[in-house]
Amino acid sequence: MTANSKNKKAFSYVNHDASGKDFINKNFNKTESYASQFTNSTFTNTSFIGSKFKFCNLNNTTFEGCLIRGALFRKSKMGNVNFKSSIICASVFDRTSLKDCYFYDSIIVSSNVNDKISQDRLINTDIITNYYPISEFNILLLQKIEKLRENDFIRRSSVLHRKKGLLDTAAITLLIREFGEEFLLNNVDKINHEISKDFHTLSYIKLLLKRYQTVDIL
Repeated sequence: MTANSKNKKAFSYVNHDASGKDFINKNFNKTESYASQFTNSTFTNTSFIGSKFKFCNLNNTTFEGCLIRGALFRKSKMGNVNFKSSIICASVFDRTSLKDCYFYDSIIVSSNVNDKISQDRLINTDIITNYYPISEFNILLLQKIEKLRENDFIRRSSVLHRKKGLLDTAAITLLIREFGEEFLLNNVDKINHEISKDFHTLSYIKLLLKRYQTVDIL
């Protein structure tokens, strides 16, 4: 059984009460939850690739450091939900209101949210139709990240990849915003040999980079 198959079974909830839970570093990829309660729960550094939430209650939840890609939220309650440092791409919010949600330091790509969120709830957050073009980035930095993407663990995580092997420029943008272009140019290639386990969000890459950030400060 593949890792995704195991997680699909473990984190697919049907008529289940998962209120008030802390989901940290979890893989919800391809899970399917139906008529379940997630109120007051927190999802930290968790991936939702191809995940489905149908008729679920997610009121007062927090998504922090999450990758939400190709997800479906259908007829679900999402009142007072906070998205922080997350990427939401190619996701569908079907008859699911986002008007009471807040988005902090996040990027929303190719998702049907334009008429669902007021500007005052978008704090340092972009809503874009297409990924940022690579022409907007430092060529040397892109070359270093392309080399990093050859790492098997990064390739399997898909956090720096999108369809057809293209660079995930939304992920790169979040890294630049947090660490700065110069820091990444000097340090991003150093973490290649340190990546030694499967992971599912940018949080692991950020954790490794922060070690070098501490060294720089010292």
